[in-house]
Order: sequence, then C-alpha cells, then structure tokens
Amino acid sequence: MLQDYRLKTLTSPRMTTAQEKQIPPSLLSFFIYNPKLGPKEGEEEKKILFYHPNDVDKNEKIRNVGLCEAIVQFTRTFCPSKPAKSLHTLKNRQFFYEAEENFWMVMVVSNPIIEKVNKDGTRVPEYQEDELLDTVYGAVIQQCYSMYKLFNGTFVKSMEDGGVDRLQQRMQKFFCRYLQTLHLQSCDLLDVFGGISFFPLDKMTYLKIQSFVNRMEESLDLVKYTAFLYNDQLIWSGLEQDDMRILYKYLTTSLFPRQLEPELIGRDSPGRGGITGSLNHYGRFLTGPYNVNDPELAVRFPRIFVNTESTYEELHLIVYKAMSAVVCFLIDASMDLTREFCQRLDNLVGPQLTLLASDICEQFNANKRLSAAGEDEEVIAKAMTDFWVVGKKSDQRELYVILGQKNANLIEVHEEVKKLCASQFNNIFFLD
Repeated sequence: MLQDYRLKTLTSPRMTTAQEKQIPPSLLSFFIYNPKLGPKEGEEEKKILFYHPNDVDKNEKIRNVGLCEAIVQFTRTFCPSKPAKSLHTLKNRQFFYEAEENFWMVMVVSNPIIEKVNKDGTRVPEYQEDELLDTVYGAVIQQCYSMYKLFNGTFVKSMEDGGVDRLQQRMQKFFCRYLQTLHLQSCDLLDVFGGISFFPLDKMTYLKIQSFVNRMEESLDLVKYTAFLYNDQLIWSGLEQDDMRILYKYLTTSLFPRQLEPELIGRDSPGRGGITGSLNHYGRFLTGPYNVNDPELAVRFPRIFVNTESTYEELHLIVYKAMSAVVCFLIDASMDLTREFCQRLDNLVGPQLTLLASDICEQFNANKRLSAAGEDEEVIAKAMTDFWVVGKKSDQRELYVILGQKNANLIEVHEEVKKLCASQFNNIFFLD
C-alpha cells in the first residue's frame, strides 16, 4: 500500500479539459455509535452518540448506523479480530474505526468526480473510485479520535465521570468544530504517518536548548513535561512519542496558524542589540492570559490528557513563544495556576527564550550556508523492475525515495524529487 501511495503522490493529478469540471472529495457524514447502548428493538437511537450533519432525519440516522453495524458484524464472521475498515461504492467510501471497545466511528467521504460534457451539452459525472486510498483516510479518522482524546480523555472515562449525557456533550462540542478543519482533498502521506518535523541543529546549540529546558524545569518546579519547538519544528520533548505526535499536530495545524502576526517589523529575529531595558524580551503566552499584568483577565489554560493507556494524566497546557521559538510546559491539572505564577514564568522564561531564539536563528543560518557548499549529494539508480531509487544526503541527513514511473527519464525523476524536497523537506535539503 505504501508503494502504491508514493506512486500516486509523486505523479501529477489527472488533467481535465476546459469543458470538464473536477469536484474534489468531501465529507458527507461522520458519526459515532455504541451498539451496547441500544440493544433492544425500538431503542436504536440510543446507540447514536454523535451524528454529523445533525439536521438529518432521525430514521435516516438510525438506518445508516444500522447498516454500518451490520457490515461490521458480517465481516467479523470471516475474521473476528479484523472487522471491516472500509466499504467501497460507486459514489462514496465509508471508513470504520473502533476507537475503543464497542465505540465505533464512521466517516463517509464522497469520491472525486470528473463532470464531462456530452455533445448535447449535458453534464455526466464520472466517479473516480480509485482516487481515495484506504490507508490515508483510515489514518484521518484515527486522528479525529486522537485529537478528541487529547482534549477530552477517553470515551469510557467521560461516561464514568458523567454518563452518556456527559459524553455526548463533549463529542458535540469538540467534533462540531474539529470536522470543519478537515481538508479531505489535500490528505496525503503525512496523514498516514502522523509524522513530526524535526529542526536540524548543531550539537552546541542543541546542548544550549537542553540546558535551558533543565533550568526551566528546575526553577518552575510545577512543570512535569516540556517540549521545545523552533519554526514550527520539534527540537526537544519529554512526552511519550504518541502523545507528542498528536500534540504536535494540534500546535502546527491549529494553534500556531491562529496566532500568526508580525512580531517584529522588517526583522525575523533581532540580535541582542534590539533588547532594551524597557523591553527586555519578546515573550508572550499563546495559551492563557495574553496580558499577565491585567487583573481583569482570568488565568485559564487548556487541559490535555496524556498516557491514557496507563497513568491517565490530565495536564495544563502552557504554550509560550518568543520570536520563532516556542516552549510548551505541561503541569498537573490539579495545580491551581495563579497570576503570580504566570508573571514569574513570563519574567523567567521570556528573556532567556528570546536570547536562545536569536542564537538558534544565527546558528541555523550559518549552518545553512556551510551546508550549501558542503558534502551534499544525490544518487539516482534504476532497478531491473523499472522502479527508480533516489538517495539524497545533506548535513548528515538522508532521504530515500522509490518512484514507480516506468517511462520516466532521469531528468523527470530528478524534478519529482526536487518538488518533494521543496514541499516537505526544504528546511533540511539545500541542494538545487
């Protein structure tokens, strides 16, 4: 599946003529049900915990959920441990995911359409059934659950805390907003892996960041975990990888884009000369109070849930930024965070993070110049099976790409890899 996906990702999309109209995939419906909540006839509606769009007729909701339940049960007769994950039809594709035991999430996505014009002028839809990949959109529905769990905890824990009503309220509040952020037409390989983009650094600068994190955790003794990012890329994290992966996705796709604003006019990262006594740092809170000195503003931070499979920790999420550097502090949610604590954090972290951000910027630019004239190289080879294998090295980092373009030539392969590096790895590979 990965090989097929790469093949599709690295080739151009289907070209359409001027008279043809291309309609991308879209979300038709999304619902969550638990068959144990309405086992008797006449109680089918109790199974439905969330349904989007909400204005669908009740009987249609029940019918759609019942059909999905039947499909899952039918496929389990053939393989009890691996029930159905998707259903392919002419017009759409349905994806099934058992997020927790007996809690099923279903996402229905329309197939892309090419509208062709007949000689008589009528438009005829041609459904592109093979354009949606199960691995990609199966990963999307899993990410929906992971993001929900990050801010609300597990479904089971919500029911234990407040019953079905509490769970439905949380689902309604979260998914009504989150589903609007899905861009199904642009889902790709990165959604499958849910990867983290790491920022390349030299050893000395990395040690400075490690020292900074250690000092902050020692001075701010309430901090349980810390994560450090620069230019929206991760450098350091004390969280487990699975938790950091979904937190990283939230930060880079939701929180950071909402906070974009010109912090410094004409300069991305000032030197130490720009720091004066009246403005000793450029730090600010991205979560919590935007002005720690305003007594009218409430001190509230979002809460997240990590290690839900074991210790089930609920934490305050403090995100603090200075220029292009961001540090996340995670503190036990049972702790009461006061305005005095926020002021202390601002005075302690702000100046040091500002200087550190400036150092990272200077060092990265210097390394980039050296790397552009250093030991960068690219190797391209064609296998006996007509597959192309490309290896690319830059600053001790390596990338390998397999292309299944049988009739491609050397120049075309080079251009495809160049496009991939420009879109996904431009911070690592500096070769033209």
